[in-house]
Amino acid sequence: VNRLSFLVYRSLRYFQRNPAAAKKLGVKQEDFLLLWVASAKVEKIADQAKWITKLLRRVKFNKSEQEDFFKLYSTIEKYYLDGLQALYDRDCEAAFSLVVKSKKRIKLCRDFRRQNWNYEWVPELMEKLKSVVGETKSLMTYVCDLEK
Repeated sequence: VNRLSFLVYRSLRYFQRNPAAAKKLGVKQEDFLLLWVASAKVEKIADQAKWITKLLRRVKFNKSEQEDFFKLYSTIEKYYLDGLQALYDRDCEAAFSLVVKSKKRIKLCRDFRRQNWNYEWVPELMEKLKSVVGETKSLMTYVCDLEK
């Protein structure tokens, strides 16, 4: 993802210096900032996902707690993927709906933390998941701002 982010940055610089090339590909000036912000947010989310996998190796959940965690993780993953789809479609209504749903996702993380507080690394793990929700929400508010 870091390389992809760097590629986006270099491409945007190229298109900024060569507006004719951007026009030929159909890239508008207002798309530059969106692409830059989106790549930065996706890079941050990927960094959090990397930390989540590292922390998961340290946590020793039993079978039911492991299932609960993966259910929570799947919920947040779907939230993120829906956010990327809203970004791609530039669907402000879907993005706004996701912004509203972010509080529920954060609450799910807090509840999981309260239920599994006795495991070492669970607080850090939940903070990383909440960060994924926060970065996705931030990106969705930006999608809504594009429409104005």
